[in-house]
Amino acid sequence: MSDLTKLTIWDDPAIRSALSWYLDVAENRRPAKFRIAATVATEFDPAEENEDALWAEFDRLTPLFLARWQAIRAGGQLPPAAEGPSLLELSRELAYRMLSHCNFCPWHCRVDRVAGAKFGACKLASGSRVSSHFHHTGEELFYRGTQGSGTIFFTSCNMRCAFCQNGDISTDKDNGEETDPRTLAAMAWTLRREGCHNINWVGGEVVIHLHAIVDAIALLGRDFTPGPGELAQARRTKADRFLWFDEAPDAAVYDGAFNAPMLWNSNFFMTPESMKILRILTDVWLPDFKFGPGRCAMNLAKTPRYWETVTTTSRCSKRGARISPSATW
Repeated sequence: MSDLTKLTIWDDPAIRSALSWYLDVAENRRPAKFRIAATVATEFDPAEENEDALWAEFDRLTPLFLARWQAIRAGGQLPPAAEGPSLLELSRELAYRMLSHCNFCPWHCRVDRVAGAKFGACKLASGSRVSSHFHHTGEELFYRGTQGSGTIFFTSCNMRCAFCQNGDISTDKDNGEETDPRTLAAMAWTLRREGCHNINWVGGEVVIHLHAIVDAIALLGRDFTPGPGELAQARRTKADRFLWFDEAPDAAVYDGAFNAPMLWNSNFFMTPESMKILRILTDVWLPDFKFGPGRCAMNLAKTPRYWETVTTTSRCSKRGARISPSATW
């Protein structure tokens, strides 16, 4: 039993019930969802099919994933990873297809961010930039625990909140270091092996980086081990690199392979398509529910349809907002 399990906050039955899946994955008693997705084989090579066919296959495989996830929650064993393409690779391919006509969020800019000739609301092409990553001790107790939440801060945002506490990284798209998926995976791999209880994807706003994050998670789900160059590149943005953390490799594995709960820390201003992908990869949600109905979102964040969008996506993730965190879907 780790120090996370020993926290008295778990004595609250409501918290323990809502966050039971997260706690089990954090303690490596269960595999993270991305590990389960890697066991659900697809019938074709995702790179060879059109986007409509990819979504049809995704919809076919999702019930199979759900059944497998529920069986594992009930104590079943994790099957071996698929030898060929799986739901994990299918999710990655769909995220990149969406990037070419970007519909990650309800702005529906439809710009080709791969080409990078025109920019949408987030001002980004295909590259993702990370401002910092570190052991975050400022999150809620069940996330920060004793070793911190393994937080990776991305730059840029799809909202324009006048009160943003991270305005320097949300409004400056050139802040931080441009980062590829392998370097992102190296950041997550390092933070978890240093004892972080979860991998906390945050910004700015993270949904506009969906392709890079899903790609990094797919790497982690396929026995990724970073090389010296990737570790050195990742270290460039490590805010606590001058501190010493004991590595505990055995605390970062389930059944011999990398394991960590994926925490999606977001404004939830995202499309149903983005949510469909995230629901099979995200173990715990941390929505920042900013505005109620009315004109506040427009007046303070220049964001239309905020209430309608976020109440829909929050229902998709099954439970409420930051004041009532959701563990599972």
